[in-house]
Amino acid sequence: ETLPLKVPTLIAEGTRDDGWLYVVMEKLPGLALATCWDEIGTHDRVSVMEQIGSTMAAVHRLPLGELASLPPEWGAFLRNQKVNCRKRHTSLGVPQWFEQGLDDLVGEWAPENEVEDRVLLTGEYTPFNVLVQRDATGWQLTEMIDFGDAMVGPRDYDFLGPSMFSCAGEPLLVTALLRGYFGKVHPMNRQTRMRLMALAALHRYANFNVQLCIFGGYVSKAMDRLVVVSDVQDFSASVGPTYRSNDAASSSAGRSKRFEYSSNTLSTRTVAFGPPRCRTRRTNSSSGASMK
Repeated sequence: ETLPLKVPTLIAEGTRDDGWLYVVMEKLPGLALATCWDEIGTHDRVSVMEQIGSTMAAVHRLPLGELASLPPEWGAFLRNQKVNCRKRHTSLGVPQWFEQGLDDLVGEWAPENEVEDRVLLTGEYTPFNVLVQRDATGWQLTEMIDFGDAMVGPRDYDFLGPSMFSCAGEPLLVTALLRGYFGKVHPMNRQTRMRLMALAALHRYANFNVQLCIFGGYVSKAMDRLVVVSDVQDFSASVGPTYRSNDAASSSAGRSKRFEYSSNTLSTRTVAFGPPRCRTRRTNSSSGASMK
């Protein structure tokens, strides 16, 4: 299988006289998605997320070959992450309701001995590691960099980077990511949401306050909405929401017609999603609560 974008060619590697390791790689053209995301309109954001999804699917279809034994082994990785999972999130200041549901979440939805297809995971489909360029038709995904965290495991793990950093809880973008990956509209059900929530909690770099601006009273300008949750299940529905369509989707245009947002919300705790660049102040007129 041929990948739909470039990856940098390794030119040289070795050890310097002072003991430092080095690599020399090809310089690829393009801008890191993180540097121009705020300038990209909704239509092009949807297109970029579809391209990321289709690229991820192409990588996952690659035969593993000698990479099948790439460490860490998935089961061992999960066991190691579970050991300090609750302690880690507690130290990061997560709400009590999240801390209390954490052990059950990772125990039920991230079993260590699960039997499923293993694929090559990069964990790097984030806006910091994909490059884009603008042409006459819009923004195009051109290159991908940084494979230092590559390993072999279930495909769901790779959805975490783009869904948390780029989609930031926006249903239209989550839907586009999944449509690009599966080649068709693929609503996210409860099982998938809970699975992704568990894997997000176990991620080696998990820090929801940084990755989602969650629990901290921040609102994404792009979303222009508040998300209210009070337990892990409602939290998962907000991290991985998708639209359900009342009209036929317009796949060829990369957009859909009229959509209705579908997600469970409760009124116990107010949190909001969006990377740090989207922090803004907004008032919830229905409750009079001010978010800053």
